[in-house]
Amino acid sequence: MFLKLIVFFFSLASFFTFSVSFAATSKGSKQQWVGRAIKNRQPAQSSKTTASPLNQVKVKAAKIPPRTSRDKKVAIGIVRGGALGTLGGLLEFALLDRAGLSIGFGGSEAHESFVLQGKQYLTGDQFRPYLAAGYARWSGKGEVITSTSDNFLAGDFLSEPERASGEFTKNVFFPTLGFQYRQKSGPLAGAAVYAEATMLIDVEAIDGQGTGALGLMYYF
Repeated sequence: MFLKLIVFFFSLASFFTFSVSFAATSKGSKQQWVGRAIKNRQPAQSSKTTASPLNQVKVKAAKIPPRTSRDKKVAIGIVRGGALGTLGGLLEFALLDRAGLSIGFGGSEAHESFVLQGKQYLTGDQFRPYLAAGYARWSGKGEVITSTSDNFLAGDFLSEPERASGEFTKNVFFPTLGFQYRQKSGPLAGAAVYAEATMLIDVEAIDGQGTGALGLMYYF
């Protein structure tokens, strides 16, 4: 009887040990299988993340260079003297990297002026000498002219009857040599100051008069 109990307990212990061992082995195999599955999925997720359109947009956006003063193609300006008269305003369009077209309006107490000018910069740096040529149309205001701030207008370009009536129209051609300093970086990027020497030529009288101008411009 005692021997049978020993055999029974030995058999029960063996069965229990086998059950625990089998359960542990099954659990370890399941964990290994899950680990391999996760490991196999990770590269696919990584590739999918890398190739996502959102990430591509972010990468492309980061490569866009900042806008510089060279990209600014339009400028507004104010000028004292020259073909526009005592004071005038300009609008300039950059047609090419070193070429531009300007339209301006101005005048003095005796006349109004309109200017169309082409400009060619000789360099593209901050210090930019340039050559220009243009056409100006001057129109009197119908008031008696005794003197003007533009002395050449009353003295050289107008006849006695024109000064007395204040009514006249002049077509003027003018070549120009100028020099511009343009700020290329910082908070004032696009701002420019310039000085120029101009020869005003009356197309009808073939008469000329030299003058100069100073101006400020801002490119945007």
